[in-house]
Formats: sequence, C-alpha cells, structure tokens
Amino acid sequence: MAETAIRRRQNQILKAAIDLFLERGYENVSVDAIVERTGGSKTTVYSYYGGKEALFIAAIEALTAEILEPLCCFQVEHLTPEEGLTVLGRQFLTTLACPRAIALFHTVLAECRQFPGLAEAFYNAGPKLFKHLVSQTMAHWQDQNLLRRGSPELLTEQFLSLVQGGWNMRMLLGLAGPLSTHEIHNLAINGTKTFLHGLAQDSAGHTQA
Repeated sequence: MAETAIRRRQNQILKAAIDLFLERGYENVSVDAIVERTGGSKTTVYSYYGGKEALFIAAIEALTAEILEPLCCFQVEHLTPEEGLTVLGRQFLTTLACPRAIALFHTVLAECRQFPGLAEAFYNAGPKLFKHLVSQTMAHWQDQNLLRRGSPELLTEQFLSLVQGGWNMRMLLGLAGPLSTHEIHNLAINGTKTFLHGLAQDSAGHTQA
C-alpha cells in the first residue's frame, strides 16, 4: 500500500513537471513551481528525482513513451503494402501532429544542447522503435514478393519522408501546427502511392502518384 502511494505521488509530480516544462521551457520552471502545483515539499521532489535536471530528463522520457510508444503496437503485415503503409502513415502523422507531440519536439530541440543525451534518449524511446517496426514490416513484404527489394531501413526513411512532405520542417520551425484529419488522410494516401508507384505516367499520359 505504501509503495502504491509513493508511486502515485511520483506520477503526480512527474505529470505536473511535464506540463510545466512544455508550457515554460526548462529554464523558466523551478522546483518551487512544481511543488506549488502539486503540493507537498521540495524535499519530496528531491528524494524522488534528485533535482530539477533529473526530473526534466524523466519528464521527457515519460512523455516520449506516452506519445510515441503506442505507434510501435501496430501490426499491418497481414495487409497489402498499400493498405498497411497507409495505416502506418496515417497513425504516424496523427501522433506527430498532436499539440502535445509538437510541444515535445520543440522542447527537445530547445534543450538538447544543455542536455547532450536528451535528443538520443528521445530518438531511442520513440522514433527509432517505430522505424524498426516499419522496417520489419517492409522486410516481411519483401519476403512475400509484395514489395521491391532494397534496404528495409532505407525504404522506411524514404516512405516516412514522403508521408511527412514539407509539414515536418515547417512544424519544427514553428511555422505549422497540428494537421487536420483531412490533411493527414491526404498525406498518408499520397505519400504511400508515391512511395509504391513513383510518378510514372499511365497510358493516357496522366501522372500517377
């Protein structure tokens, strides 16, 4: 019972820290501010997390897992490549384009110089896992002769780049916000078709994408 209460309290502190770091950035958040939001004492925060820096790292890792790890649960090997990649592309964009994920990306970018291991920890906890899933799926389709040969890892990078289009760069620069459901749908379908079929022309001279 006591252990459960401790875990509940740790999670409460972590949740408040996540919200504050996303709202204000690392430099503008103090342990006092976290305590003010959660109650209790600074001593409790230090006893659980050792200090503000360790709490910040824990907050980023927890939020990354919350947002990105569910991506790695999708199993689409039973679908055709076009169906499966469209599903993966749609979920990929839905996850990346939510306001909380965008705030997370901006926070990591803003603080990665001060915390040299932050970017790698973020990448390993989410994007790397998802790319591995897509690569494994690509390899499965290749084994079934449903997808062209080539490095599954390279094909994955190419596919995700096509799905994101120019939105990802604009988002990172703060020039674009969340995507609408319609935009996500179109990006996923068009990116998948371009990846699988290129920009070849059909017999009537129309460009296929």
